Amino acid sequence: MPDAAPASPPPSRLARKLHMHDAVIVGLGAMIGAGVFSAIGPAARAAGNAATVGLLIAGALAYCNATSSAALAALYPRSGGAYVYGRERLGHLWGFLAGWAFVVGKVASCAAMALTFGHYLAPSLARPLALAAVVALTAVNTFGITKTAGATRLIVALVLVALAACVAATAAGGAARVDRLWPLEPVGPRGVLQAAGLLFFAFAGYARIATLGEEVVDPARAIPRAIPIALGLALVVYATVLISALAAAGSAALAASSAPLADAIRAGRFAAVAPAVRIGAAIASLGVLLSLIAGVSRTAFAMAAARDLPPFLAAVHPKHQTPHRAELAAGGVILLLVAVLDVGAAIGFSSFAVLAYYAVANAAALTLSAAERRWPRPLAALGLAGCVVVALSLPAASAIGGAIVLGAGLLVFGIRRAFAPIAGLAVLLLPSAARAVDAFEIQVYDGTVGAPGSAGVELHANTVVSGRRGSVPPELPAHHQSHFTLEPAFVITDWWEVGAYFQTALLPDGSFEYAGNKVRTKFVAPPRAGSPFRWAMNMEVSRVPETFDRNRWGAEIRPIATWSSASGAVYLSVNPILDLSLAGPDRDHAPSFEPAATARYVRAGLLSIGVEYYASLGPVGGWLHAADQEHYIYEVIDVLRWRHLELNLGVGEGLTDASNRFVAKMIVGYR
Repeated sequence: MPDAAPASPPPSRLARKLHMHDAVIVGLGAMIGAGVFSAIGPAARAAGNAATVGLLIAGALAYCNATSSAALAALYPRSGGAYVYGRERLGHLWGFLAGWAFVVGKVASCAAMALTFGHYLAPSLARPLALAAVVALTAVNTFGITKTAGATRLIVALVLVALAACVAATAAGGAARVDRLWPLEPVGPRGVLQAAGLLFFAFAGYARIATLGEEVVDPARAIPRAIPIALGLALVVYATVLISALAAAGSAALAASSAPLADAIRAGRFAAVAPAVRIGAAIASLGVLLSLIAGVSRTAFAMAAARDLPPFLAAVHPKHQTPHRAELAAGGVILLLVAVLDVGAAIGFSSFAVLAYYAVANAAALTLSAAERRWPRPLAALGLAGCVVVALSLPAASAIGGAIVLGAGLLVFGIRRAFAPIAGLAVLLLPSAARAVDAFEIQVYDGTVGAPGSAGVELHANTVVSGRRGSVPPELPAHHQSHFTLEPAFVITDWWEVGAYFQTALLPDGSFEYAGNKVRTKFVAPPRAGSPFRWAMNMEVSRVPETFDRNRWGAEIRPIATWSSASGAVYLSVNPILDLSLAGPDRDHAPSFEPAATARYVRAGLLSIGVEYYASLGPVGGWLHAADQEHYIYEVIDVLRWRHLELNLGVGEGLTDASNRFVAKMIVGYR
């Protein structure tokens, strides 16, 4: 079909350094390895030798998705893939869903590949090696996309040599038998579809090509060609390896093995080749990780440019012309997941999210006119239906967990979009002195205390990455301040807790300053039997230097209301805080209303994800104008208990001009 390429590429925010063959190599680097070394064993467990049928289904679904992505990439040659396509063809909501699904799914994939690298290279040092790999490859991506393409080309070549040796050893090892391939084992449709979903995880790397829209020379011509070429080459490799492994060892042996290709080789007379598979797996995992980190950062860059993620991430390095902040942010999140997840959990979650991403791409392709289409419309319809069916065939934990995370993203999207008209309707009274959201303790309280006699300590740390540059002297501007607060606490009875805060700040000039103290007391109402609600009250008094709060002495009254579902999986907490000035310019003003709230999904009582909301609306009865209020949304993840440790991580975005634009926070607790 003739190419409808423009006379010259559209303007790009990033450097156009890649040609079609580079894009093919990047796509192969994102595909070759993940399925061969990670998915063959689970696919054999799900479907036996009928995994070959699952491979055909995965390949057909990937082809449908590839044609939709290629046609859309020719029309919209910009970074972001289906995030851009969904926005342009279906509306902002669907574009956000695609971008969110891609980012969270591929971040989980990155964690899985890093851990796979560590387990194959040295199982006893798997996690430290995985962390080191993430740091090193994030640096490679940050220093320029040409280094990414060059490194990926070398890795793909080495992996293909290792796989060729594997195929040759299994085919010529004397153990291969045709009856292990046919007849097919009597497994149900769900087993075959599960195998297809696992193997589709391997094919999903071709989306990486579509995210290179602003870095490819002549993208309208190169990307539509590169995607099917990379997909076809990967399918040939997967089919060859899967068939040779099944013939040599049989589905039962592969299903029971943690290293199925190595065991397939050991079934014949060339067992000495098996170590090459382990080396090839480690190298392949690095290749996948290298490409995935780049793809995640490019989509995050596009979403930040559209303000669907913090705008801070939309920066381009002046020398390397790469989205360096998005690269570093992605690397940081991947490091966190590598520290807390295992390979299986990461892969299951990633598969569901990536299928949601492609569902949006296929839906967008259905809207193309006859002149815009390069392939028949039924291919897009088949791809959309296939994504839904295969996603629902995944294990229940993967499907439910993925749906909750995607739903949380949509909730944040809705809150952000709804805020603007709501704020515009807030016709407020005379402006009054502003009281800022507490910069030293960014936390929503719960309605519980520990066991009587127990003690604990928390370290609160946050950084104002991009914040207010102006202030009323003697207060210092918040921009680039970092805050560190140590909070010891002691439980006196089953309804009474006391605590204190010791606050410090690291200023932009490198100086470290004392930032005040607080003392607090918390009272908890006795819980009613069978009630999902808990009630508590926290009160505190503070003394803070004028450089951080011109109201030197203050007090806080914090009612606490929480609700938890019967299973404990859903948790809500609301803190309608009143902040009083006891000494300072605002002493004669009414208390400032500073509500805080959170909504979380809790997994097995160990891990939670959710959103937090903080605001400062001004004195009660003398509300600030909407533009002068502070409003923040934080996306947070909690490790609720690991031995005696607890961890809270969050990134927040200010929603008004008076708010700090971007804040990152961490709370580490020991109990």
